[in-house]
Amino acid sequence: MQVYSDIGPTKTTLLEEYFGNELVKKFEEMMENNDEFYFDTEELEDIIVYYLELGDFNYADNAVNYGLKLHPNSLDIKIKRLEILLEWEDYNTAKELINELKGASMENTDFLVCYAKYYSSLGNPRKSIDICKKALELKEEENFLHNFIADEYVNLGDPFNALKHYRKALKEDPTDEYSLENCMICFSDLNKSEEAIAFLNEYLDEFAYSETAWFEYGQFYFNRKNFEEAIKGYDYLLAINSNSVGVYANKAACYEALGQYQKAVTVYEEMLELEYTKAFTFYKIGLCYKAQKQSIMALNAFQKSLREDPQFYLAMMEQSYLYEEMGGMKEALHFAQEATHLNDDNLDYQKRLAFLFIDSGKFEESLSCLKKAGRCRAYEVL
Repeated sequence: MQVYSDIGPTKTTLLEEYFGNELVKKFEEMMENNDEFYFDTEELEDIIVYYLELGDFNYADNAVNYGLKLHPNSLDIKIKRLEILLEWEDYNTAKELINELKGASMENTDFLVCYAKYYSSLGNPRKSIDICKKALELKEEENFLHNFIADEYVNLGDPFNALKHYRKALKEDPTDEYSLENCMICFSDLNKSEEAIAFLNEYLDEFAYSETAWFEYGQFYFNRKNFEEAIKGYDYLLAINSNSVGVYANKAACYEALGQYQKAVTVYEEMLELEYTKAFTFYKIGLCYKAQKQSIMALNAFQKSLREDPQFYLAMMEQSYLYEEMGGMKEALHFAQEATHLNDDNLDYQKRLAFLFIDSGKFEESLSCLKKAGRCRAYEVL
């Protein structure tokens, strides 16, 4: 069964940030009109950071170049250039700039982060960790640095030390979803399930409205097939945020695993109210009705799925199975043909279609399907 997560805080869109960022607008108007305005170093840093967060490294580079034209000796702007070089994977030029900056910047957290990223990118996590630990002495960005160190320990295949630093990162910022999620991953890698749930319960005692923590709680029990307890976690999360579409899917999957198909249908129907693309959810509803031997209801759900997405071959093939059960072999063949046409390399589909052709006396068509099935099997072996 698949677990979904769509939780997380609502973020201001970059477009909204742009319209609220007068500095960026002023800079872009200047560039478009070939003007030259004065910006101090802090203003230029804000502009560069905006473009870095946007992922527009060319514009960030333009801002850096303009900044160095105004402030040629600015270490902070040169460090931003280093960030861009690392994003561009221009490690030779980055190394030259590191050597230039190192003497004056070893007490600068931003420089040390770039320095650590340089070695991380070159596949030297131990050197990266050493630099991050040096940066921690400056008592800045401690949450970020502990996460960075933890990630490097993950790269070294050391979940024990990774967990230590994810927990330290979480201590610095108890609302950090990244740290929390990775703590649980490390507990899992270390096969420490009792410690994991104790850690999570302790966290929830203090932060009872954490969507991420309740999702992790649900997922913890889901993965251990304790579906009743998983449902409790998902229910708490939905009480906090009723718009978490993926959580409805996980809750419904729990009811399916428990054989409580009607409850699963109810949850999927709640989910439909929040979705834009509903084909898969109608398909899941159809499977629940099929499991309850309610063929007409199942057929209706699969038809709704196809109205949402006329090329959703999973719903087509399920209709084929249902029509076969109901004695409608002509319809069964039709939907099997449609589904197989859309998923031509599916071995099971080709075998089923061959059987239906044989049943209808179309032996040449059946032979063609069996040949395709043979090719599909050969591909699987390869």
